Amino acid sequence: MDEDETPVARLLDEMISHRRMLSTKYHERARLADEIANIMSADKGLVGRVAITEDIGGEEIPVDIPPETWVLMAHENPAMLGEGYYYIIVDPKSMSLVLASVTSAIKPSSAKSLAPQQPLVTVPLEAPHPLSIAGNVVSMRLWLRPLLAIHLGDDGAKRIVDAFRKGREVKAVAELLGQYEASSPTIPPDPSSPVAIPAPSVLEALLAPAKEGVVIGGLAVMDNLYLAHDRPVAIKLPWSVMVKHVLVTGTTGSGKTSMVKNMIVSALGTKEAHIVILDANSDYVAGLFPGYIPGDKMTKDNAAVLKLYGADPEPGKPLLHQGLKGLIVIPCSGCTEDKNYLVAARDYTAYLRQILSRSYGRQGCQLELGGIEPLSTGLYRVSAKTVCGNAAEETTVYIAPRRITLRDIGELAELDPFMTPRARELLQILVYRCKPQNLEELLSIIRGLRDRECAKGVKPHYETLRNLENRVRIMRDLDIIDVSGDAPSLGYDSLAEAMRNTGLRVLVADLGYAATRARHGMGQEVKVLLGYKLLQSLATYMEKASVPRYAMLVVDEAHLFFPGRGGGYSDLLRSVIERLARLGRSRGISIVFSTHREQDVSPIVAMLANTKIYLRTDRRSAEELPIPAEYKRRLPYYRDHAAVVASYAVRGGYIGVRNAPPLIGHRTV
Repeated sequence: MDEDETPVARLLDEMISHRRMLSTKYHERARLADEIANIMSADKGLVGRVAITEDIGGEEIPVDIPPETWVLMAHENPAMLGEGYYYIIVDPKSMSLVLASVTSAIKPSSAKSLAPQQPLVTVPLEAPHPLSIAGNVVSMRLWLRPLLAIHLGDDGAKRIVDAFRKGREVKAVAELLGQYEASSPTIPPDPSSPVAIPAPSVLEALLAPAKEGVVIGGLAVMDNLYLAHDRPVAIKLPWSVMVKHVLVTGTTGSGKTSMVKNMIVSALGTKEAHIVILDANSDYVAGLFPGYIPGDKMTKDNAAVLKLYGADPEPGKPLLHQGLKGLIVIPCSGCTEDKNYLVAARDYTAYLRQILSRSYGRQGCQLELGGIEPLSTGLYRVSAKTVCGNAAEETTVYIAPRRITLRDIGELAELDPFMTPRARELLQILVYRCKPQNLEELLSIIRGLRDRECAKGVKPHYETLRNLENRVRIMRDLDIIDVSGDAPSLGYDSLAEAMRNTGLRVLVADLGYAATRARHGMGQEVKVLLGYKLLQSLATYMEKASVPRYAMLVVDEAHLFFPGRGGGYSDLLRSVIERLARLGRSRGISIVFSTHREQDVSPIVAMLANTKIYLRTDRRSAEELPIPAEYKRRLPYYRDHAAVVASYAVRGGYIGVRNAPPLIGHRTV
C-alpha cells in the first residue's frame, strides 16, 4: 500500500513545489510592477489597485482607491476623481502599461460600509456624528476606460527600472516609453495590479510623443487643464501630421480663432514655412499687431499654457506680446495708376485704425499708426506703436494693393467659381470667335449676340446666356480685374517674391475688408472669388517647386468656400482644395480649416482633415460628432479655449486640450 502511495505523494510534492515556484515568481513580478508604477508617478506613490471583483474583464476596469489616499489627495486635486482623469495601470502578468481614463466614480453607501451593529444616525444634529462621518470614509471605486497599452516585457521593465535608478529622473523613463509601440488594450489587467497617477512627462510620452511640432495646447481632463507641479503637458502635432490637414470647429466665442492664432505662432518656430491666411472677417490682420492680455484674464491656467508658446507670463499680471511680421494683401478697385494704389493703401490704413483702435481702446490701450511709405517692391510700409499701461510695442506692417491680372479674357472661365459649366463653354467660344479686348466689350457681345457676325451659329440656352451675362457684369462692376497683365498681380508667385524681398513669412488676404468695398451686396461673392484665386495660384506655385516649400494655409470661415450643402461654386473650389491636399506631403503644405460646425462644410473637407479639433458647440451638433460619449455630454458646456482633439497622431485617438487667449493681436479678448 505504501509503495502505491509513493508516486502520488511524489506528484503532489512536485505540484506544490511548482506552485510555490510560480507564486514566488509572480510575487517578484508584482513587486516589480509596484516599483514601475511608483516610478511612473514620479515618486508620488500608488493610489490604488485593480479591484478583486467578478466584473473584471469587461470593457471598463474597476479600481479601488483606499480612503487614506483619496481623502487627502482629492482635497488637493479634486479632478483626480472626475470623468476623463488619467491613470496608469501596471499589469504584472505581462509587464504591460495600460493608460486609462475615468468614466465614473462610485462610493459605496455608508449602510454597506458600516458593521450591522453600528446604526446610521438619521436625526439632524448640530454637528455630524462620528458614525455618519465614518460612513463617508470608505474606499472609492473608479471605473476606468482603457485607452492604450504598451507591452514592456521583462526586459523592458528592467530597462525602465535601471534608467530610473541611474538618474533618478522620470524624464529618462519617458524617453524610453516613446520608443515602444502602443496598441489597443485587449487583455484585462490582473486583480490587485498597481494603479498610479502618471507624471506629466510620462503622459506626454504616452499620449503625444512628438518631440517637435505645432503646439495645439496643454493636455486637459475634459475642459480642465492637467497640471502637475504647475507644469502643463504640451500636446503637439508634428509637421508630418499637419500636412494631413486640420479642421477646427467651435461656436462663436469658444476660442476657435485664438487657438489657430497660437498655432500660427508655434508653426513659425518649427519650420521655415510661409503662413497664408484667407481672413474672412478681418480677424487675423489684428495678429500682425501686438497681443494684449489683461491681468484679470491671465489666470494660472492661461499663463501655464502660454509658456508652451515661448512666452513668460505671470498669473494676475497683464501681458503685451509682439505681433507677427507680415504682409496684408487687399484688392485695388479701379487702380490704373501708381497714385490709385497709394490711395488704396491710405484707405486701408484708415480702416485698420478704425477697427484696431476700437479693440485696443476697450482694453485701455492706445494704437498710433504712422504715415505710409511706398517701397520699390510695390508694397506700402506702415509703422505703428501700441501702448498698454507702462508697456509699449512697435510694429511694422506691409500692405499690398493688388488686382487680378489675366493674360486674356478667356481665363475668366477658370477664375470665376460661380459661373456654370455651360456658361464657361459659351465664354470660351465667344472669346475665340469675337476676340474681345476687355470686359465691357465682352459684355456688349453677349448682350447683342444675334447681331454679331462672329457669333453666328451660336445658340445658347437662355439660362446659360443669363448666367454668363450676370457673371461678366459683376466682374466688370467689381473693377479688380486687369486684362492687360500690367498691374501688380494677386497671384501667389508675385506676392511670395515681394515677401522674400522684404523678409516676411506671413501673408494675410483681408477678404473681410474686400467685402466692405464690394458693390451691390456682393460681399460674400467677393470673398469667395479672391480666396479661390489665391488658392489656385498657391497650388500652381507649389507644383512648380523643385523642392518642398513648406506652407501653412489657414482657411477662416471655411463654410463660405466649401459649403456643406454644395452650391454653384463648390465643385471648382473642391477641385483646387483637393489639388492642394495632394501636394500636402510632397510639398509640405498644411491646411487648417476653421468653421463653426463640421456639418457646415463639405464632406470632402471632413475627409481630408486627419486631425479634428472640436471646441464648444451645441448639444445636437455634439451628438453627431465621432467622439466618445463622455465628451459628447460635456462638450456643449466646455469653457472657452477648451477642446477635444480627434487624431490618429494621438495615442488612443482622442484627447482633451486647453488653449489660452492669443499671444498676437485679437479684436476681442
